[in-house]
Amino acid sequence: LPEEMDMDFAGISHLFKTESEAAAPAEKPIETLRSIMAEANVSEAEIQQVVAAKGHYAADVPISDYTDKFLNGWLIKYWPQVLKLIDNARKSQN
Repeated sequence: LPEEMDMDFAGISHLFKTESEAAAPAEKPIETLRSIMAEANVSEAEIQQVVAAKGHYAADVPISDYTDKFLNGWLIKYWPQVLKLIDNARKSQN
């Protein structure tokens, strides 16, 4: 703990977590991706197009078949850039 901290339970709450709370599984990468896709109103087909254009997977490979490493290390990590590519593709179609 730091030498000085606010008199707030939030600063030490992590010390009182039970084993089951501490070991709670994190959200799976595909769930995270689907969540941010929904927030941005992005379809699976749009993701597939960007991924195929960058040469990572063929356009007909469902996103559920992408590896967790790819989902975390490329799609989720670089989401703002991926979204920009999708927005540019949308603009060029109109």
